[in-house]
Amino acid sequence: MKNCYGIKLAHGQVQCCDLARNEYIKNNGERKWHYDDTEFWSFFLKKINYDEETLSFLILSDQNDFPIPSHIRLHHQNSITQKAYNHFLMDVVHINIITKPQASFQTRPATRKSRTAQQEDVFKASPSHIAVAYYQDKTAEYEK
Repeated sequence: MKNCYGIKLAHGQVQCCDLARNEYIKNNGERKWHYDDTEFWSFFLKKINYDEETLSFLILSDQNDFPIPSHIRLHHQNSITQKAYNHFLMDVVHINIITKPQASFQTRPATRKSRTAQQEDVFKASPSHIAVAYYQDKTAEYEK
């Protein structure tokens, strides 16, 4: 699983991970930073010391596509392991999964409740759920 990288892009913020080492690639000490297509690829290639070797990507994005520059060479077959795939997908919901080159993985079963489901359980157990619901609705209206 050499030269396999994970990229998460959501709400204009990007994260990168070296899947073989299970280490995040940081930008000025930050795990997440503002995504800009041109700046991202030049930063990424410099950070991994890219030297024409072939790469594999597991990309999680709230966009429909995540273009990879044509000068980046891709493995003939994706070499990302199921374990790395499962680990990288932890706590990710409502996002597109893109692999470059194409690969298929078993979808992992939901092993724990999402934060929203956990909050709903706490909400249902709360004796003051009517007041909480009122303020949640007002907060949601205010945030719009």
